[in-house]
Amino acid sequence: MQIVPWQLAPLWLWASVLAGASQAPRLDINLPARRLDLIVAGRIVRTYRVAIGDSAYPSPTGRFLVRRIIWSPSWVPPADAPWSRDLRPEPPGPDNPMGPVKLPLGKGYFIHGSPRSIGMSRPPTHGCVRLRSRDAVALAHFLESDTGSIENTDALGNDTTRTVPLAIPIQVLIRYDLVEVRLGRVIANPDPYHRRTPATDSADARLLRVAGYPADSALGVVSGLLDSARGRVGAVSAPLRR
Repeated sequence: MQIVPWQLAPLWLWASVLAGASQAPRLDINLPARRLDLIVAGRIVRTYRVAIGDSAYPSPTGRFLVRRIIWSPSWVPPADAPWSRDLRPEPPGPDNPMGPVKLPLGKGYFIHGSPRSIGMSRPPTHGCVRLRSRDAVALAHFLESDTGSIENTDALGNDTTRTVPLAIPIQVLIRYDLVEVRLGRVIANPDPYHRRTPATDSADARLLRVAGYPADSALGVVSGLLDSARGRVGAVSAPLRR
């Protein structure tokens, strides 16, 4: 069978993939909130806390597709990264930095588990999005089940890497939103990559106005909440007034 590279695939194939992906679960990650939402049929069904890259190695933003899940992964230090120059590859196992499972995003980035605490007090990764191992396993099992992609790998041990192709690609949105309107509250998140500017404050104020907040006070609320969130580990919030 001939394999067509994705970048050369015909339009009808792209259309069918995107149509299937629209019916699949999707992932929404907000980096400042250190939060991953699992969304099914437009509703948040599960929320996970995550660790993100530090300011020297920030996690990327944008839209990605997860096309496969890799269980019991090995880890190979990036050849061109100064921080990994003296590190050696790690085989699958309990001490592997990728944990029990990883979801490739492309360009060397992954959503993955961890054999250690994910360290919510600071961003401890080199660009990847890291979950607690039990959360990574639960998420991967759900995505396999919901897309009909489960394969029988019970006979394989935890030291054997196995890849499960997903029948439907999973859409992943990674964003950097300092201010959110969520569950009837205005939430201001810390700014781990120091990207706040007067322009972002104005954009966040427009978000509040669209949500029904009084126009004459929206910018002041945004600025006050973000000032309070500066240097904090967690977010600060206030009720959404209409």
